[in-house]
Amino acid sequence: MVLKGRNNPVIHRRAAVSVSGENSGKSHEISSFRAMDGGGRKPKHNNTKSMKMECLITIILGAGFLLLLCANLTARSKHLRPLEELGRVVSSLREEATPPCSPCTHVVFSTDCGKFQHWQSYLLFYSAMKVGQKGYVTRIASGCDEAQKVEVQKWHDEHVASAMSSMFTVHFTPHFSTVKNGKKAGGEYKFFNKPFGLNHWMENGEHMGLDGSMKMMHPDDIVALIDPDQILLRPITSDFSDLETTIVSGPALDPETRKFKVEHGQPFGQHYGFGASWQKLDLVKITGDEKTHALSYSNVEGRKYFAVGPPYIGTATDMYAISVKWSEFAPRVHEQLPSLMAEMYAYCSAAAHLGLNHQVFDHGMVSATDAAGESWPFIDAIPEAEVCGEHVGQKMPLVLHYCQRYIVGGWKFAKRQQPQDFFTCGSPLMKIPPSDLGTNLWKNNEKESMKPKKAQREAFVTCLILKTLNEAANYFKKKACIVEEANLEEGTTGG
Repeated sequence: MVLKGRNNPVIHRRAAVSVSGENSGKSHEISSFRAMDGGGRKPKHNNTKSMKMECLITIILGAGFLLLLCANLTARSKHLRPLEELGRVVSSLREEATPPCSPCTHVVFSTDCGKFQHWQSYLLFYSAMKVGQKGYVTRIASGCDEAQKVEVQKWHDEHVASAMSSMFTVHFTPHFSTVKNGKKAGGEYKFFNKPFGLNHWMENGEHMGLDGSMKMMHPDDIVALIDPDQILLRPITSDFSDLETTIVSGPALDPETRKFKVEHGQPFGQHYGFGASWQKLDLVKITGDEKTHALSYSNVEGRKYFAVGPPYIGTATDMYAISVKWSEFAPRVHEQLPSLMAEMYAYCSAAAHLGLNHQVFDHGMVSATDAAGESWPFIDAIPEAEVCGEHVGQKMPLVLHYCQRYIVGGWKFAKRQQPQDFFTCGSPLMKIPPSDLGTNLWKNNEKESMKPKKAQREAFVTCLILKTLNEAANYFKKKACIVEEANLEEGTTGG
């Protein structure tokens, strides 16, 4: 028996989400079926009138199917012979019935329904298409009202699923930002949407769900959780065995414990610079367990296994276990530490409580240009004259995390100053910096000098994000706009 979606009795076990009466319709259908003879079986006596009615219904349904098929053939092709087109239809149906991957990789990211994360979502989907990301890519959109759901789903279907890939999906969840100890409270912490949204998707989402033993239906699938302000620079996989394209540093280099593949009990995570700060929390109060496994780690082990952030990568089984405890712990961490880092420390606490040591890696992203533990060695190796080029053959991080403000040579980019209507027919493109921007050692109009390495890193991010925005905008306009309405002028600066 499969327990999936809104009918799963374990879905709403936490007080943070309360939905009533959702199973009444299905129960009524089951009761009506069983009323046929009181036990769910047809009566044994022969009923000629009933049999004639069943035959008539079968004929009507068959005729309807043939009419729909003919209409489909006519609409889809006026050039192929009917038998050829019928073969295409049958082949298409067979492909839809066959899982496209087993196990599958799921790249997921959490958003709200606002315009700020709308353009970020389109850019992320575009980057996934560009690098050839395998498996599913899913936007988890939390807190949308009914009108927003309709609008977001319609836009996604038209401009993402149809234009890029049918394996790019959107999943809607309730509003979680005001969750606090299972109850709604004053104030907002929007990052609650990440743990609660992930958990909701894993229990309710397409191609997700729990089986009769309350375990993941597809336990071997790989789940990679990233942030909406990240774009893929190469595909995310579960294999880290290529030493030429991986970077690991510090305690994570320990040859006795280093891992090279995401497996059950062995998640991976990008290195973040907060060390073992999460261990300063009252972990007994957060976990509700005086003997929590989270207390067994030394400071060195806390940094070695849990100084991680997105991309988080693990099997569906492990990521689901983490999502349950992450959702449970996040409000308690926020009570002790009402700051941006609360949800990240809650993730560390959940993973440590479960004993899920992470293999920490550095090559997952670049973000702050002065940060250690990131993929900057790859970028520093690019010749300065090519830092704003196409980077063909260059080693790249998994994602660019454009969470900072980037400035070099008078050019800049800041995500909060990006026009929110950028992916429309009438919006102009971004202005593109000169190819030698990496050689400019002035931060802003020669008022502040920069060191060569800093300038090169700032130029890399600035050029890359602006060029990717334009690539995605050109793709959108080509797919969605008539020629006369597509604004291809470069008129917008990066903030």
